[in-house]
Amino acid sequence: MRWCIAVLVSLACVGLASCDSPSAPQASRVYLVTRVNIAFEASDDGVAGLDLDGVTSMDEPPGMEGGCAHDDLIGLEGEPGVDSQLVRLGGAIALFGFGDINATLQQTINDGGLSILLELDDVSSFASDRRVSMRAYRGQGPLALGTDGLAEPGQSFDLLPDFEPSEGEGRIEDGVLHFGPIPSLTLPLRFLMTTGDVRLTRMHGRFQLGDDGRVRGMLGGVVPVADIQALVTRVIEDGGGTGDSSLLPILERALSGVADADLDPETMRCTGITAGVQIEAVEAFILR
Repeated sequence: MRWCIAVLVSLACVGLASCDSPSAPQASRVYLVTRVNIAFEASDDGVAGLDLDGVTSMDEPPGMEGGCAHDDLIGLEGEPGVDSQLVRLGGAIALFGFGDINATLQQTINDGGLSILLELDDVSSFASDRRVSMRAYRGQGPLALGTDGLAEPGQSFDLLPDFEPSEGEGRIEDGVLHFGPIPSLTLPLRFLMTTGDVRLTRMHGRFQLGDDGRVRGMLGGVVPVADIQALVTRVIEDGGGTGDSSLLPILERALSGVADADLDPETMRCTGITAGVQIEAVEAFILR
């Protein structure tokens, strides 16, 4: 009787493909980011961004550990606790007359100046997986655009030399990828003759993985105040925008007022601003 039960259990395991053994890993997938939209203002539906700390914060001291007191926002899906304080800075940035920053960023992507490649690896199932790996790269190479004005799927890219990829872990739940934190992603912003880098640090993501190989979702992270100050100062020195250096104190006060992350223990001031970014991506390949 015992051997009969053992045979039945073995047959059941074969029929189910596994009994407590993990599924065979699938091939990694690479996604090329085709559209980026940084949240500079909230809409009637909410604000783009993610809950980065798992806390619904209120604008009363003390702030959360490692942060400063602030009011969290309501996300685009109606979720509370979203950390996206950059939307409160939009008015101050507009004073400098930089125009549509997201349109400029999109042009940089379409020109091949910002090919962000996200590689999803160690995946057993793209429907549900408790642990996956994510790496962010910068690619280079010609970029073909489709009739919709965005990069076409299925393109191949070399990796940008000397660029260190950022890595993190995540999970997939019902076809939605949640990952982070990834240490940093650099966005090169260009205004007329000026180019400067703005980093999104401690980056998290929530992506809907489509059956057609397309991805839509959200990034959230922390933008260093110093990156914003350096870029604005450089643009003014180069004669870009319509603002001048007399407005810099206004920007500094605004930055100090909305900064909500990366508390400096010496000055007891936060040095980072949480931000949300909507993205779209398509499948691509890395030439190795």
